[in-house]
Amino acid sequence: QVAAAEHGFFWPPDPTSSAFCSVGGNLGCNSAGPRAVKFGSARENTLGLRAVDGTGAIFTTGCYTTKGVVGYDLTRLLIGAEGTLGIITQATLKLQPLPEQKQMLRLLFDSIHAAAKAVTSIMAQPVVPYSLELMDDKAIKMIRDYAQLDLPDSARALLLVEVDGNAATIGESLAAVEHAAQNSGLLETFRAKTEEQQTALWRTRKALSPALRTVAPKKINEDIVVPVATIPHFLEQLELIEKRHEIKIVTFGHAGNGNLHVNLLINPDDEKELQAADKALDEIFKLTLELKGTLSGEHGVGRVKREHVAREIDATSLRLMHAIKHQFDPNNILNPASTLPPLGSTD
Repeated sequence: QVAAAEHGFFWPPDPTSSAFCSVGGNLGCNSAGPRAVKFGSARENTLGLRAVDGTGAIFTTGCYTTKGVVGYDLTRLLIGAEGTLGIITQATLKLQPLPEQKQMLRLLFDSIHAAAKAVTSIMAQPVVPYSLELMDDKAIKMIRDYAQLDLPDSARALLLVEVDGNAATIGESLAAVEHAAQNSGLLETFRAKTEEQQTALWRTRKALSPALRTVAPKKINEDIVVPVATIPHFLEQLELIEKRHEIKIVTFGHAGNGNLHVNLLINPDDEKELQAADKALDEIFKLTLELKGTLSGEHGVGRVKREHVAREIDATSLRLMHAIKHQFDPNNILNPASTLPPLGSTD
């Protein structure tokens, strides 16, 4: 990103772990981060790849034009495959011009439901945010305690909304987003127009993961995605799941595209809590799929979550995926026992 910025460009994927994650890791998991609401994930921002398959054969994918329908789209197939189809050795990334200006809003609400409704309203108007992040009341308390940030006790949910544009239009864009967010639960609006103010707001968001690791170093972190219009219902049901199983759940994430990080704060040495967490996760996954969502947006499936894949992917599709895996990796040496469940497995 530093090298691209020297020439006036940036690569849109920006995971919160951007200080230490790699481009290769982003490609392997199709990671994105806050800016995905406007620019999409790694798939939408990669033109082509060079890779090695499981037999040692080298191949290239993609084309360097904005349109192209010759052959199958192997670029998108490899991105997000978690290294199970090939080792990516080179990537041609699609860069975007750095925005002329950025401005931010910090919106505080009296409930998570009011904030969720604001998200759907913001995403239903023409100005697409540069980023749109959500935090629930427990996330707010954690960053207030951990980072000693001045947030009012009445706040039960927080939205960070970022817009970009030129000097002539950015004020109008910010006003449009602010207007869309208005509802009876909105407590406070703060406009961050300077770089210093914006950095301070992002420090709020980036303080959350370290705070969670301090409070619950062995937490369970899921990254489900639901359609934006269903976020209010999802969060309402999540509260019921939390109460039913008596587990503390902290929710935050990239609300603009429905990618929510659901964190179960449990003690893994407590068998009762582990059993409760398993039941809660089962219900969270069931709810996600009922809402036509997906079980992972950017963290990937790996080995831990692959037992749940058959709940989302039908048997015919899984057979096709296994055939693709065998074609690329006939000896099953590329990240084996990962991503796909064994053929014949069920939920």
